[in-house]
Amino acid sequence: MKINFIIGIKMNKYIINIICFGFCSLLFANAPSIQENEYPSIIGGSGSVKEAFQYPKLLMNQHSYISGKSIAEFLIKNDGTVSDVKIIKSLGPAFDEVMVKGINQLKFIPASVNGQPISVRYKLPIIFKK
Repeated sequence: MKINFIIGIKMNKYIINIICFGFCSLLFANAPSIQENEYPSIIGGSGSVKEAFQYPKLLMNQHSYISGKSIAEFLIKNDGTVSDVKIIKSLGPAFDEVMVKGINQLKFIPASVNGQPISVRYKLPIIFKK
């Protein structure tokens, strides 16, 4: 009886090892190969950003001076187009209008994984100074 118990434990150990090895092999077989990720980039770089985001003309001649950071979040689709623009930190309606208009003017090279373009959400902070 004692011998059978030891053999039973050894057999169970082998079965567990086979199950674990098979499961781990299955996981690694389905895992993608090493990924090369590319983040989205703005065509024209910082020059096109400066051109697209100007201090609101409506507020230029006012005595009050507003400066600060506005942040927008949007979707860059796998073809480089922009959609679903949301202002997540606002300096006011005039600045929101400049943000939305500016983001829609920008052209993007989309993000990619292993050379395949993908859609990603993107946050863009812009600092406005008069």
